[in-house]
Amino acid sequence: MTMGAPSTVRTGDRLQVSIERLVFQGSGLGRLPDGQVVFVPYTAPGDMAEIEVTEARDDFVRADLVGVLTPSPLRAAPPCRYFANCGGCQWQHLEYASQLHWKGEILRELLVRVGKLDGVPVSAPLALASPWEYRGRAQLKVVTGAA
Repeated sequence: MTMGAPSTVRTGDRLQVSIERLVFQGSGLGRLPDGQVVFVPYTAPGDMAEIEVTEARDDFVRADLVGVLTPSPLRAAPPCRYFANCGGCQWQHLEYASQLHWKGEILRELLVRVGKLDGVPVSAPLALASPWEYRGRAQLKVVTGAA
Protein backbone atom coordinates (compact mmCIF):
# COMPACT_ATOMS: atom_id res chain seq x y z
CA MET A 1 0.00 0.00 0.00
CA THR A 2 1.33 3.41 -0.92
CA MET A 3 1.23 6.18 1.68
CA GLY A 4 -1.85 8.29 1.06
CA ALA A 5 -3.59 5.67 -1.09
CA PRO A 6 -7.25 5.14 -0.19
CA SER A 7 -7.74 2.38 2.34
CA THR A 8 -9.61 -0.71 1.15
CA VAL A 9 -10.45 -1.60 4.77
CA ARG A 10 -13.69 -0.29 6.24
CA THR A 11 -15.03 0.16 9.76
CA GLY A 12 -16.72 -3.06 10.85
CA ASP A 13 -14.57 -5.34 8.67
CA ARG A 14 -13.43 -8.52 10.41
CA LEU A 15 -9.94 -9.69 9.51
CA GLN A 16 -7.16 -11.95 10.74
CA VAL A 17 -3.78 -10.45 11.57
CA SER A 18 -0.47 -11.61 13.01
CA ILE A 19 0.86 -9.31 15.74
CA GLU A 20 4.53 -8.38 15.24
CA ARG A 21 5.34 -6.17 18.21
CA LEU A 22 4.02 -3.82 20.87
CA VAL A 23 3.92 -0.05 20.53
CA PHE A 24 3.61 3.05 22.71
CA GLN A 25 0.34 3.10 24.69
CA GLY A 26 0.10 -0.68 24.76
CA SER A 27 -1.38 -1.84 21.47
CA GLY A 28 -0.05 -4.65 19.35
CA LEU A 29 1.08 -3.79 15.82
CA GLY A 30 0.30 -5.99 12.86
CA ARG A 31 0.20 -5.56 9.11
CA LEU A 32 -2.74 -6.24 6.87
CA PRO A 33 -2.22 -8.18 3.62
CA ASP A 34 -1.73 -4.91 1.71
CA GLY A 35 0.99 -3.81 4.17
CA GLN A 36 -1.13 -1.30 6.04
CA VAL A 37 -0.37 -1.03 9.78
CA VAL A 38 -3.07 -2.02 12.26
CA PHE A 39 -3.06 -1.30 16.01
CA VAL A 40 -4.92 -3.78 18.24
CA PRO A 41 -5.12 -3.45 22.05
CA TYR A 42 -4.74 -6.52 24.31
CA THR A 43 -2.68 -8.48 21.79
CA ALA A 44 0.81 -9.93 22.14
CA PRO A 45 3.69 -10.38 19.71
CA GLY A 46 3.13 -13.75 18.05
CA ASP A 47 -0.67 -13.73 18.40
CA MET A 48 -2.77 -14.61 15.39
CA ALA A 49 -5.88 -12.59 16.08
CA GLU A 50 -9.33 -11.99 14.69
CA ILE A 51 -9.98 -8.26 14.72
CA GLU A 52 -12.79 -5.84 13.95
CA VAL A 53 -11.84 -2.52 12.36
CA THR A 54 -12.95 0.49 14.42
CA GLU A 55 -11.10 3.20 12.47
CA ALA A 56 -9.71 3.04 8.94
CA ARG A 57 -7.40 5.83 7.86
CA ASP A 58 -5.21 6.00 4.80
CA ASP A 59 -2.02 5.62 6.88
CA PHE A 60 -3.15 3.16 9.60
CA VAL A 61 -6.04 1.16 11.02
CA ARG A 62 -7.28 0.72 14.59
CA ALA A 63 -9.17 -2.41 15.54
CA ASP A 64 -10.64 -4.24 18.51
CA LEU A 65 -9.62 -7.76 19.39
CA VAL A 66 -12.47 -10.17 18.65
CA GLY A 67 -10.53 -13.28 19.60
CA VAL A 68 -7.08 -14.84 19.74
CA LEU A 69 -6.93 -17.62 17.13
CA THR A 70 -3.39 -18.74 17.99
CA PRO A 71 -2.00 -17.36 21.25
CA SER A 72 1.52 -16.05 21.61
CA PRO A 73 3.82 -17.96 23.98
CA LEU A 74 4.28 -14.58 25.74
CA ARG A 75 0.69 -14.60 27.00
CA ALA A 76 -0.19 -15.02 30.68
CA ALA A 77 -3.42 -15.07 32.66
CA PRO A 78 -4.10 -11.50 33.87
CA PRO A 79 -3.91 -11.40 37.69
CA CYS A 80 -6.61 -8.71 37.99
CA ARG A 81 -10.26 -9.62 37.46
CA TYR A 82 -10.92 -6.09 36.16
CA PHE A 83 -8.24 -6.26 33.46
CA ALA A 84 -9.46 -4.85 30.13
CA ASN A 85 -12.46 -3.22 31.84
CA CYS A 86 -10.99 -0.46 34.03
CA GLY A 87 -8.38 0.85 31.57
CA GLY A 88 -5.58 1.11 34.12
CA CYS A 89 -3.36 -1.65 32.72
CA GLN A 90 -2.65 -2.57 29.12
CA TRP A 91 -0.28 -5.52 29.44
CA GLN A 92 -1.40 -7.84 32.22
CA HIS A 93 -2.00 -10.48 29.53
CA LEU A 94 1.80 -10.68 29.02
CA GLU A 95 4.41 -12.45 31.12
CA TYR A 96 6.15 -9.89 33.32
CA ALA A 97 9.56 -10.46 31.66
CA SER A 98 7.97 -9.71 28.27
CA GLN A 99 6.42 -6.52 29.63
CA LEU A 100 9.85 -5.33 30.74
CA HIS A 101 11.43 -6.28 27.41
CA TRP A 102 8.85 -4.39 25.35
CA LYS A 103 8.96 -1.32 27.58
CA GLY A 104 12.68 -1.07 26.85
CA GLU A 105 12.16 -1.65 23.12
CA ILE A 106 9.47 1.02 22.93
CA LEU A 107 11.68 3.55 24.74
CA ARG A 108 14.55 2.87 22.31
CA GLU A 109 12.22 3.24 19.32
CA LEU A 110 10.77 6.51 20.64
CA LEU A 111 14.20 7.97 21.28
CA VAL A 112 15.18 7.29 17.67
CA ARG A 113 11.91 7.98 15.84
CA VAL A 114 10.58 10.93 17.86
CA GLY A 115 13.67 12.26 19.61
CA LYS A 116 16.10 11.73 16.70
CA LEU A 117 18.55 10.35 19.31
CA ASP A 118 20.07 7.28 17.71
CA GLY A 119 22.60 5.38 19.82
CA VAL A 120 21.46 6.61 23.24
CA PRO A 121 22.19 3.83 25.75
CA VAL A 122 19.06 2.54 27.46
CA SER A 123 19.32 0.47 30.62
CA ALA A 124 17.04 -2.50 31.09
CA PRO A 125 13.83 -1.59 32.94
CA LEU A 126 13.94 -2.30 36.66
CA ALA A 127 12.06 -5.42 37.65
CA LEU A 128 9.94 -5.21 40.79
CA ALA A 129 9.95 -8.05 43.30
CA SER A 130 6.16 -7.79 43.38
CA PRO A 131 4.98 -6.34 40.06
CA TRP A 132 1.27 -6.05 40.97
CA GLU A 133 -0.79 -3.82 43.25
CA TYR A 134 1.22 -0.66 42.79
CA ARG A 135 0.85 2.55 40.88
CA GLY A 136 3.97 4.34 39.72
CA ARG A 137 4.45 7.31 37.47
CA ALA A 138 7.37 9.51 36.53
CA GLN A 139 7.33 12.86 34.81
CA LEU A 140 10.54 14.33 33.44
CA LYS A 141 10.99 17.92 32.39
CA VAL A 142 13.74 19.28 30.18
CA VAL A 143 14.70 22.92 30.58
CA THR A 144 16.90 24.55 27.98
CA GLY A 145 18.62 27.91 27.99
CA ALA A 146 19.52 30.15 30.91
CA ALA A 147 17.33 30.20 33.99
